[in-house]
Amino acid sequence: MDSRYLIAAALAAGFAFAIPAGAAGSKHKSSASASSGATSEEQQEFNKLDKNHDGSISRAEAKGSEHEKDFSKFDTNKDGKLSKQEFAKAEKSEEAASGGTHKEKKE
Repeated sequence: MDSRYLIAAALAAGFAFAIPAGAAGSKHKSSASASSGATSEEQQEFNKLDKNHDGSISRAEAKGSEHEKDFSKFDTNKDGKLSKQEFAKAEKSEEAASGGTHKEKKE
């Protein structure tokens, strides 16, 4: 009877630690997107432009968008693509330049 009690206690303890660890993982994902500084609107535009879903926007993917003209300026690490962070900075810069009335360019 003692072994059943120990097994049950061990399982209960395992589940008790698994639930908070899972919750912490969810928080981490949320804070990661928050730390990039991207709003949901920026994220939607980024996803729309990232046609091959590789997590960056190439010069070809930016073609026809508002980011095409200043692509080299916003590609700060000069790797030929805009990361989510570079894209967020570009959005903020363009919003500031337009006096806070930044609107997505229609295709």
